[in-house]
Amino acid sequence: MSPKRQAGILPSNADESGSMRRHGPTFRHETTGIKGKVHRRGLAWVERWVHAMQSPAGPCLVLVFLAVTGFWSYKSIQEGIEQLVEEGLATYLENNSADIDLMIDMRRRALEYFSSVPVLILEAQGLADEAADGDMDARALRDSGRAVKIRSILHPLRQGLDIHAFWIVDRSGRILTAEADEDIGRQLSAKGTEILEPAFAGEPVRQLPIARHRLLKDADESVLFPVTFGARSLGAGEGSADVVLLLIYDPRLIFERMFRSASGESDWDGFAFDETGMLISGTIHLPELKAVGLVPDEPDARAPLRVQLRDPGGDLTQGFRNETPKAAWPLTRMAASALAGESGVDLEGYRNFLGLEVLGAWTWLPEYRIGLAVEFRSSRALRLARPLLMAFGGMFALIVLITLSVMGLSYAMKVMRQRMEADQLGQYTLLSKIGEGGMGKVYKARHSMLLRDTAVKILSTESIDAQSISRFEREVQVTSQLNNPHTIEVYDYGHDEDTGVFYYAMEYLDGLTLADLLAEDGPQPAARVVHILKQACLSLAEAHEVGLIHRDIKPLNIMICQRGGENDVIKVLDFGLVADVDPESDLRLTAAGVLTGTPLYIAPERVLNPAAVDARSDIYALGTVAYNLLTGKEIFEGHSSAELLDKVLRETPAPPSELLGQPIDEELERLVMACLEKDPENRPASMRAILATLDSIQSIPRWTQEQAGAWWTAYYARKGTPERDRKLPTS
Repeated sequence: MSPKRQAGILPSNADESGSMRRHGPTFRHETTGIKGKVHRRGLAWVERWVHAMQSPAGPCLVLVFLAVTGFWSYKSIQEGIEQLVEEGLATYLENNSADIDLMIDMRRRALEYFSSVPVLILEAQGLADEAADGDMDARALRDSGRAVKIRSILHPLRQGLDIHAFWIVDRSGRILTAEADEDIGRQLSAKGTEILEPAFAGEPVRQLPIARHRLLKDADESVLFPVTFGARSLGAGEGSADVVLLLIYDPRLIFERMFRSASGESDWDGFAFDETGMLISGTIHLPELKAVGLVPDEPDARAPLRVQLRDPGGDLTQGFRNETPKAAWPLTRMAASALAGESGVDLEGYRNFLGLEVLGAWTWLPEYRIGLAVEFRSSRALRLARPLLMAFGGMFALIVLITLSVMGLSYAMKVMRQRMEADQLGQYTLLSKIGEGGMGKVYKARHSMLLRDTAVKILSTESIDAQSISRFEREVQVTSQLNNPHTIEVYDYGHDEDTGVFYYAMEYLDGLTLADLLAEDGPQPAARVVHILKQACLSLAEAHEVGLIHRDIKPLNIMICQRGGENDVIKVLDFGLVADVDPESDLRLTAAGVLTGTPLYIAPERVLNPAAVDARSDIYALGTVAYNLLTGKEIFEGHSSAELLDKVLRETPAPPSELLGQPIDEELERLVMACLEKDPENRPASMRAILATLDSIQSIPRWTQEQAGAWWTAYYARKGTPERDRKLPTS
């Protein structure tokens, strides 16, 4: 085995060059010891600086330095503050634009999914046929068995997707069923019918914000309730009426969340507007708009679809009145630029729709024909410089603090240097770093008494807060509860009081991840795949039976190695994303509704509802691993996570034999494809069920220790590993 690989793989996914392969958390593979020359030189430099500060001239030199650099900094920051504000505003709007792209994409996928549910299509067409053949009033439609079933299907599915309501409409423009009883049986207006025409022709419709009353015949026009929706045909059979599904959203909700950070400041206002300059979101200036008469002074009156971004010519909040008709007022400078298709930042100042002097930034999204803007009062720009004056007072206070702390710092550096020279954590001497991830670093270490090689994971100092410590403790506690020999074993957990470091020790594994195996050797023999899967199933079966779901099964988190004189021993790693199926459990520290894991290994039901986690999610991921091992390829290919997730939802992977271009045992192939079923109900019931099926396959010969040993011998030969470093069992 090569020196790099011997440095340890737990849970590194680095190749021989130190670069990373496949999907998953990023780890940097290093073999440089902690007691390196660079570290000692850096520490010595800091100590020399501390000793210099102990001399009488030290604080004086710092004072002069701070005075000179402080004056230069004041001028530089004064000149650069506008650039910082401009970049900050532009970044803020870019992020919001990205949020809208993501929201639109999620809504498109939700509509595609709902409109492809077979039972929904069948019931909707049946309801349309009943309504066309008989004289059904609104009450009859509401009480129809088909309508009740449709609502029972759609109502739970819309939970968590911000869907305000749904309608199912027939070609005559009649609402056959809906979320709200009062909408059932109503007739669309001519405008509503015109908007839906492409949907009946088979083209999906995405409607920009529009007043709800414009969609309905004989609606109350005094109620300005903005809605946006997507519409898609549910299909039309021979002799059946066409039906269209509408998923209706309240656009104010997305914009309210989007601009909440800006609106948290009393003089910041974030809002959205359409191609006529009409507000389609809320604004922090609603009280002022009501006070000056631009919005009716009524409890339920809101700004969307009532206020246009027009310049009144003066400050309306200070009594200015413009007697010309509002429609004749010019657009604000910002709105005029945005509606011309421009994006920009104006830090010189202009009047907003109340006539207040504001600074602002805006962007126009031509694909959606809406604009986003954020504005703040010009007076705020003066307050931005206030921290500079406070900073100068802080500089001189800092000199005093530095002088007082120099002795303590010198002593602390001496203690730290002595401790780090030993590279000691409790009973463990750290030898070299073998991996690094978001939560911490992994070192090869040796127990000082047992002289046993161990892997020690240390929580990063940058990550030390209450939540990260809890999640770190959860990872070690969960893993230590599991006793299966194919689960990574935890030896110890501790906290070094001198350095404040949290760490835990686990068995050190010399081997390859399955990702390494595939990169090294490509598709694996069916017998070896069965051998690997059985061991992984045993590990996960134990976890599932105590109520724990791994949630991140993938080739990078399964290792193949040699342990206890045996070849091809499988170890399941990284229970850092584990979830407890008990909703009351303290282990559920991952935020609810957050999609975690690697796209190709995430089960379809988790894409639609990240909280839908049970053992069948791990079964899907293990099926994907089995597919990788048999074919040497991923189940899907794509250029982005969004594209991969879309394929996970919509596409069925090609059978392994078809992708590989050669026969694969039929029973094994059926099992793998069953694990990859979109519907969790169609997958094997448990890991034990998968084990039973694997044991029942008689057509695949058993993978022997002799075969495994021959593979490892050939592997070591390819890598040029010296005989003394090989881990082959002796016969």
